[in-house]
Amino acid sequence: MDKTRLESQIRWALQTRPQVTLAEIVGRFPLDRGLAELLAYLSLAVESDGAVIDDQHKQELFWTDASGTPRRATMPLVIFTRQA
Repeated sequence: MDKTRLESQIRWALQTRPQVTLAEIVGRFPLDRGLAELLAYLSLAVESDGAVIDDQHKQELFWTDASGTPRRATMPLVIFTRQA
């Protein structure tokens, strides 16, 4: 998985806002690699000092897999924040 591309997408989303949710990022940059890409975003959130994973709130993410089947994941709210 190209984490550099995902980090670039996160930085792009944060250019005009102080924070952005993973759902908003996926809405702008749909998951090309499905669940593997989603897990890579989560890995970036865990590794980042500028991200929050909120277990008290949930978010739903949607994508279409390679066979054209719609997919959905319900997960904790992930928020990326702009770092000073």
